[in-house]
Amino acid sequence: MRKISILLCSFLFATLISMLTISPAQAAIGEITWLQPYLQKDGQVVYEHNSTVSLLVPVENDVHSNGLNVSRVIISFDWGQNKTLDLSASITQIGEDETEVFKVTFTASATEAVTSEWAHDYKIYVEHVNATSGPTKIVGTWQRTRAQLSAELFVVYPTDQADAWELKQTIGRIKLNDPFKDLTFNSTVSKLAVYKAQNETSNGDALYDRGDFVGAKAHYNAALILYNAAYSAEEALGPKLDDLFTREIESRISNYEASASLASSFSTTSILLGFAVMLFGIGYIIKQLGTLRKPVVGSLKE
Repeated sequence: MRKISILLCSFLFATLISMLTISPAQAAIGEITWLQPYLQKDGQVVYEHNSTVSLLVPVENDVHSNGLNVSRVIISFDWGQNKTLDLSASITQIGEDETEVFKVTFTASATEAVTSEWAHDYKIYVEHVNATSGPTKIVGTWQRTRAQLSAELFVVYPTDQADAWELKQTIGRIKLNDPFKDLTFNSTVSKLAVYKAQNETSNGDALYDRGDFVGAKAHYNAALILYNAAYSAEEALGPKLDDLFTREIESRISNYEASASLASSFSTTSILLGFAVMLFGIGYIIKQLGTLRKPVVGSLKE
């Protein structure tokens, strides 16, 4: 019994080794790429209703030495519909160890996608056949899930929502790149316009969250007009501020020159006064010396 157990363990071990060292041959579906135009959100690729959607699907033939004959490339969405690149009329052959990139194109439909709140999952299928011409039959189909490809979820926005989203992003970029940081404008008119723009943006956000995309667009557009007005007012104030600054500098220079002139005049006067005092002192000393040397008047009587 023990001998049978040992043989069984040896067989299982050998089988495991063979499974680890020999991998089944298969064609490789590479990293897919969604093409513009789309709205980028975290982990999602968002297309506007009625826009053209294009997906690049690279396929590598690392299996068939006589070529891989691709007849169809399919995107299968979780809402129950497929978008297909049908090559059956002109089958594409991929040589051994070569890669071909296929482009699947279709029109985005908000109706098909049901709702923009639903971020859709999907799978990619690559179907290949036994020949490039004549009667053909399907040899096999490879598939990869979106998760396996580390690709984005798929979303379709109605036109009004797409427009509102773009306006919302534009306002966000203004705030992000604003060198004045909102209310640090010099112009009172600019500060007031920015304050109003912020209120319009908040109202637009509230309507967007409620699904009123038309109303949100109106508020976002009003906000952008106010932001432009703020920058225009600040730009008009710029030359005036520059002129005031120049005048202030000139005034300070004039005051400095006047002070310097006064200081120079005072210094010259002080020097002359000191010189006069010195001369007066010398004269006084000379006078005193002259007095000391003057002969005594009269003589002593005996």
